[in-house]
Amino acid sequence: MNLLAAPRYVTSEHTDDENNPPAGQPRTATVDTASTKGPDLAPDSDDSAMRGAESPDSGEAAPTAPRHRGVMAKLPRPEHTRTAHKKATSTIPRPARSIVPDEPLPLAMRRITVGLLGKAITDLRPADQKSFDPGVHSARKRIKRLRGILRLVRDDIGYRAYREENVMLRNTARTLSAVRDAWVLVDTLRSLRKRYADLLDDATFSTPEAWLLSRHMERHELVTGQVVTNAIVSLGTARTRFGRFPIEGIIRNDFSALAEGIERVYGRGHRGLEQASATRDVHDLHEWRKRVKYLRYQMEALTPMYPTLIGSTAQSLDELGELLGDDHDLAVLAETILEHPESCRDERERWMMIALIHERRTNLQAQALSIGTALYVEKPEAFVDRIGAYWEAGRR
Repeated sequence: MNLLAAPRYVTSEHTDDENNPPAGQPRTATVDTASTKGPDLAPDSDDSAMRGAESPDSGEAAPTAPRHRGVMAKLPRPEHTRTAHKKATSTIPRPARSIVPDEPLPLAMRRITVGLLGKAITDLRPADQKSFDPGVHSARKRIKRLRGILRLVRDDIGYRAYREENVMLRNTARTLSAVRDAWVLVDTLRSLRKRYADLLDDATFSTPEAWLLSRHMERHELVTGQVVTNAIVSLGTARTRFGRFPIEGIIRNDFSALAEGIERVYGRGHRGLEQASATRDVHDLHEWRKRVKYLRYQMEALTPMYPTLIGSTAQSLDELGELLGDDHDLAVLAETILEHPESCRDERERWMMIALIHERRTNLQAQALSIGTALYVEKPEAFVDRIGAYWEAGRR
């Protein structure tokens, strides 16, 4: 069977512009944010070069032709659904971040989003100080995943609801970014030294490491107390809001609710690959990575529908995201060291570090472009049709 020839779903038209409401606004659920503002809503921008500080998507021209028509091509039913239909539906596990075959899509969206917010709040309430940094890192990862999930149903929940929640989550994550971003540079330098241990003395890069550690502790003081409290309040009110969200009749209970969201994210990743491949620019590579991660989160949410095929795509996206993340961390490390000569006063050692970073980044980019070319070989419409066929097979 030629999966790439699978027919299309019918969905509403959309716009890629995150900053301007689309003409002919689709169904929009009203969200009461008056008492749950958290960080201020601000125009979308990427004001941080650090890994993990993400901005919403920039505006791009949207396709205007109707999408996704027809009846899905039939695939073999995944093994998990063959056995599941013989059991009571209540016995099927509900992965915290994924949709399962027997679960109505609107209810799955509520369960996943509310669950992610609850776990992010728990992450920000560590049992001890030692767990604080890992907790902040975990909370920010959950927020990014939630933003990817919201992109799945953006067209059904409506532009206004999507934008306000997305900006709130982005701004909340940014308030927590200082401590994580500073620690990433320490970890990146240690990984670089370990990779080239055969070429370096044990004491090499000890001075810049000490400087980075001191910088991390300074940033650590900025992300304690009131900052964390504010983040917990923002996430807590969002959890209540998401729990009350009127999803019945808003989010459709079929793949058409997800198709445009997947196609939009995949399409931007496709264009991101082309741009990053052409320029190898730090910003372009970082922007591409953000699209890769959003698509990964979406595929992980859908993996239980057809674990072998959707799961393998999610794993490849995870690997690609890690390669691009390591590349970005190294780029920021080099920029930081060059901007702060006091971090490494030995000029010879400083330029040795920059040379090793350049070599490692070259290798990482080669791997990333190879994997990315394979992942983004399809046109966005064909990719969505293939995932839709897996969805239908999993639902049977």
